[in-house]
Amino acid sequence: MTPAEFEAFRTYCVLMGFDLVGFDAWLSTLEGEPVHKELTGRRALAWAAIRANDEQRGLRHLEWMLLRWRWIKRADALVPLAMLGDKFKRGRRRGTIGAVRKFVTVYMKKHPAAKAADVWLAIACKPPRDVEVYEASGALGPYIRTAGKPDTSYRQFQNIVSEERSKLP
Repeated sequence: MTPAEFEAFRTYCVLMGFDLVGFDAWLSTLEGEPVHKELTGRRALAWAAIRANDEQRGLRHLEWMLLRWRWIKRADALVPLAMLGDKFKRGRRRGTIGAVRKFVTVYMKKHPAAKAADVWLAIACKPPRDVEVYEASGALGPYIRTAGKPDTSYRQFQNIVSEERSKLP
């Protein structure tokens, strides 16, 4: 490819939204890799299609090159992370409990005969940090909102009280 042909190809790629210079710079870093031959072959096919005035075929080759470039760059970023083997950590550590359940546990130890309504009043009077207690509000009914956690309905709260009561000695 002559310098004039390269400039024409580069200009065409720019008009089509493809960074040929960036692609070539990246491609040069893959020298000796199996994918290098595949990508240089596809680049030659794109140039041949554009020289033959087959714009659709040239665009398809450029699009394929762009998608392959993105995929390889993404894989290059993800493979080292996968090699570390860190598990995806989500949620709370095993054996820990939330603020509402912790409040219920402590309250039930001090007042083992308390009903769910009594515990509800206690948590409403002095809620733990990041916990807000809402009384009946239309169709929702009473619920507890904990920062960053799903809401706890009164029905679910009753179940928590029952579970914690069953754990008492």
